[in-house]
Amino acid sequence: MEGILVATLGESPAVITEAIDEFGRSGVGINLVKILYTKAVYRYLLVLKIEFKYGVYNDRIKLEDYMLPFDDITQEEDILQFRSILSKHVRECNGRVYLLISGGRKSMVVDATLVALANGLDSLYYVTLPPASGVLRADSIVSNYRLEEYDDKPIPEDLLAKIYEICHPKLKGNLMRIPLPVLDKEFRRILSSNLLSSL
Repeated sequence: MEGILVATLGESPAVITEAIDEFGRSGVGINLVKILYTKAVYRYLLVLKIEFKYGVYNDRIKLEDYMLPFDDITQEEDILQFRSILSKHVRECNGRVYLLISGGRKSMVVDATLVALANGLDSLYYVTLPPASGVLRADSIVSNYRLEEYDDKPIPEDLLAKIYEICHPKLKGNLMRIPLPVLDKEFRRILSSNLLSSL
């Protein structure tokens, strides 16, 4: 069984790669990952782009990334915009959608729940990482390397090794499924129109 992972990104790229790996272990192959992120975490997206292209996935999983039109979620207008954009991306997916809520701001979890309910998804997913998982943050990489330069030049082996260590730690994460009620069509229509009419 294959599916599409829609996820928000924060400062831990590993929550996305851990989710993909855990889905794989449970028999679900992710063939497309759509990542929504703010400008504030763009450098962490670059870590994932390198991992998807040159690392374990070796371009086998398609990665699509979408920068949200604000630096960070700091006001109600940002929340409503994010809700609308996430809903659009979920609706555009052709296939089984897995919505991951591990990365990004806490307010995004609320918005993702509303979007999931409005779009008839039966669950959300969350990766829990062990307490010692501070190593999974990519701060040292984004501070010490100019990742944007590696679009058109070879990547040093030591950088690839560091990205692998951050994205595929030996600490086993836990992918939790959070079941949701599937609302009837009319209820979903009302919820969806209310989500969008708030803008």
